[in-house]
Amino acid sequence: MRLEVLHIAGPVPVRRQGVIEVASLPVAARNTVERAVHAIRAKASAGHAAPAPHGKLGAPAPIPDVGSSNVTIVDDDGTVTRLKFSDAEATFDEARLLKVLRPFLTIVPWK
Repeated sequence: MRLEVLHIAGPVPVRRQGVIEVASLPVAARNTVERAVHAIRAKASAGHAAPAPHGKLGAPAPIPDVGSSNVTIVDDDGTVTRLKFSDAEATFDEARLLKVLRPFLTIVPWK
């Protein structure tokens, strides 16, 4: 499995990206990534969407602009799954995936 990640976040936006072969990760990181990917796909296939946060009078609360992520998951058989989410809307599994992958991403300067 290969992950292509672009993550932009921070008070002064920092762009991190990388292409990561999951098999090359240390065992603990590999196991966490595989569990997170499995959980993300299971939720997506079951059609479970996270409930929207509610503010005053039941209106959706505004989502702060804190960062965004694009993750492309390419399986060994060629199956592609694309994820796009903001850090504020990330599920537990999406946040866990980014946390584990962050040390393996490269900071890319803005052009």
